[in-house]
Amino acid sequence: KDGKQWTTLVDHRKSGRDSSQDYEELDQPAGVRYVRITNERMPNHAKVSLSGLRVFGVGQGVPPAKVNGIEVARSGKEPADGRIAEVSWKAAPGAEFYIVRYGIAPDRLFDSYQVYNATSREIRSLNTGVGYYFTVDAVNSAGITKGTQVVPLRP
Repeated sequence: KDGKQWTTLVDHRKSGRDSSQDYEELDQPAGVRYVRITNERMPNHAKVSLSGLRVFGVGQGVPPAKVNGIEVARSGKEPADGRIAEVSWKAAPGAEFYIVRYGIAPDRLFDSYQVYNATSREIRSLNTGVGYYFTVDAVNSAGITKGTQVVPLRP
């Protein structure tokens, strides 16, 4: 936690296996700020290399407020294009970015866009003649606040 006292979270020294694409999920949150990789040995005295490391988790603090004021409209540009929609919303206090989720039914919002530094997004991947539903989630390092307002967009 402090970059001075280290605690072992994962230890492969006795596994006897190659773990070049390893994925480890901890049973309990570790609450760490720093991560250190220590290599004990390599076959034939080769040098160790690390091409990537991803650490997932939720930071401390308060998740952002819920997004309100979602509005969705098909393209108003001339000529109108039914494949394009403009989604806008009010800024949520504490949000670092947003996830616009949409789909063909209120319980099937399987498509999404991440939006940084904005409170609107032009969606250019719709089908003409199809109705859609939209919501917006607010995200920060402490978590995700799922959107509860689902807005329909008629065909």
